[in-house]
Amino acid sequence: MQRKRRRSRVRDVETLVLLTAAMVGLVLLSRRLGKPFPIVLVLGGLLLGFVPGIRRIELRSEDVFLIFLPPLLFMAAFTTSWRDFKDNLLPILRLAVGLVLVTAGGVALVSHALIPGLSWPAAFVLGAIVAPTDSVATEAIAERLMLPRRIMVILQGESLVNDATAIVIFRAALGVALGGTLSTGGALQSFFLVSTGGVAIGLSVAWLVGKLRHYLPDDAPVENTVSLLTPLLAYLPAESLHVSGVLAVVTCGIYLGRQDPRLVSSRTRLQGVVLWRMLTFLLNGLLFLLVGLQLRQIVHALPPETPLKALIVIALVVSLTVIAIRMTWVFLVAALSRLIRAVTSTHNPFASWQQVTIIAWSGMRGGISLAVALSIPPTFPNRAALLFVTFAVILVTLIAQGLSLPHIICALKIVSDPQEHAEELQARALTVDAAIERLDALSDEEGIPAKIHAEVRRSYIALHERLSSKAQASNTGEPLAEDVTAYLRLKQEVVNAERETIVLLRDNSEISDETLRSIQFDIDMEEARIQAIESQEKSS
Repeated sequence: MQRKRRRSRVRDVETLVLLTAAMVGLVLLSRRLGKPFPIVLVLGGLLLGFVPGIRRIELRSEDVFLIFLPPLLFMAAFTTSWRDFKDNLLPILRLAVGLVLVTAGGVALVSHALIPGLSWPAAFVLGAIVAPTDSVATEAIAERLMLPRRIMVILQGESLVNDATAIVIFRAALGVALGGTLSTGGALQSFFLVSTGGVAIGLSVAWLVGKLRHYLPDDAPVENTVSLLTPLLAYLPAESLHVSGVLAVVTCGIYLGRQDPRLVSSRTRLQGVVLWRMLTFLLNGLLFLLVGLQLRQIVHALPPETPLKALIVIALVVSLTVIAIRMTWVFLVAALSRLIRAVTSTHNPFASWQQVTIIAWSGMRGGISLAVALSIPPTFPNRAALLFVTFAVILVTLIAQGLSLPHIICALKIVSDPQEHAEELQARALTVDAAIERLDALSDEEGIPAKIHAEVRRSYIALHERLSSKAQASNTGEPLAEDVTAYLRLKQEVVNAERETIVLLRDNSEISDETLRSIQFDIDMEEARIQAIESQEKSS
């Protein structure tokens, strides 16, 4: 018995290693093909699932909600701008609450009519499952498309919040389907309590973590371990109290993201960025790969008497219904917003019709919908059919919308807002001005040689002049000065020479490996700064 358990554990580790290797290979393939990696991973997982000899890997809903969802939601919320989120709160709520309700109702209507024997409560269960867009899919696909900031904020904000709305509908419909009762007043009260409770717990945990980090020593591994635990510290208490764990994690992430500059040292932050990028890459990749692997189990779970061709047609109709409802809702709300603002003669900050089109078409579903579907009890009527339709909606929206989105953006000639770059230039200039002002105040400080002071001040004056020339070029629409490219190339050559020198010294046994690593860290930091500036220049 013990030997069997040991073999099972070894096989689990082997499977995890193989999955990770497959994920890396598929991500590299997606970059070579120039396609969003979530789509390639889902399709790759789908094909792997039907390869003979591949071990059956079952994705359980508790795995998604405990392992994948909290850290991915937390990091997405952490990097969300509170200012932009607040400024776009109304359109976000229209999508995250209004559209989810309408989509759940529309899908319930269609699925009840098409799936034989599907009750109304079960139809609303399916509607709630496929109604929310997926934060992971939206983030992974949209971030590489260089969309204007406002579109990104609305899409990210919607996908962060709409899960809470959908889960409330899902639990209510599931309860009724299993023999319970529900009133409209009770549903609204439940939604209010679940939402406000989740937000309250998220704020409480964020405040406590912030206080804790003030007292922690400046120890990057310890602080980043606390950072990794924070999503679960918000999610688990919320779920145990039957309020929204999703909103708890999102609220906690937004709050701590805003407080991060005051809470964390630069060294901890630099290590944390690398740590979280690695973690989100692994979790994103494995989640999409596992989603693709589930089709085999879902098909095998269908009753033998199920007409597969008819079910495929039903799944496609439901998928098209999801897409059509989103398109109709977004354009209708945009038109009504314009009409109201025209009647009231108020300023209309609403996005252009091209941007509205992108928002309407960005309705990708992902692993969260499948995880919710997998939480349906095994004895639930038509469970296998609901899982199949859910998988089809994920596949259709990821492929049809995810693959076509870049082409639509290109056809509509949507580019990132130049105002975003101007805002960054202005902020950089103000920080340099503050540095020069502080240097001037320290000019008479004892213990600071005049030569050192003049040298530091001269470097900041040169930086100020460079930023001023970039700002002028940005405002006039002229190309940036060629000296920026020359400066970056020169700095890169210097960094390369420094690295070659310390490696040669190490190879000749003139310095130890520890000395090399210490100097190499500083060189790597400088090179990272050069690459960051180069990336900003290209994007502007």
